[in-house]
Amino acid sequence: MEEFREKQKLYGKKRELRTEAIIKSRHLQYKKTMEAKRLYEQCCRDKDEAEQAVHHNTNVVTQKQQEKLLLKLAQTKSSLEDSGRCYQQSLTTLEKIREEWQKEHDRACEVKATKSLHVEV
Repeated sequence: MEEFREKQKLYGKKRELRTEAIIKSRHLQYKKTMEAKRLYEQCCRDKDEAEQAVHHNTNVVTQKQQEKLLLKLAQTKSSLEDSGRCYQQSLTTLEKIREEWQKEHDRACEVKATKSLHVEV
């Protein structure tokens, strides 16, 4: 009986360590996701500013300056697409980690409920 209890304690400790690792991973991924969101929002603002510069300065600037503005706009659009993909990928990863945590939590609850039933009997 004592051996069984020790195995149960060890099993519980392993499950606890797995859960803690998942929580740490989730926290780290959340930080990465918020950074990706911040970068994406900054790229949106940069693109908007570049579009406004192109439209407002169409008749005022030289051809060379207009080309520079259009190049800047193209670069900001490319950066926006890249940061958007990065942000979406980060969200997807965060969701997978959340699902993994949910499954681990559900398993822990099932084990706890099973233990409770055996103790009552």
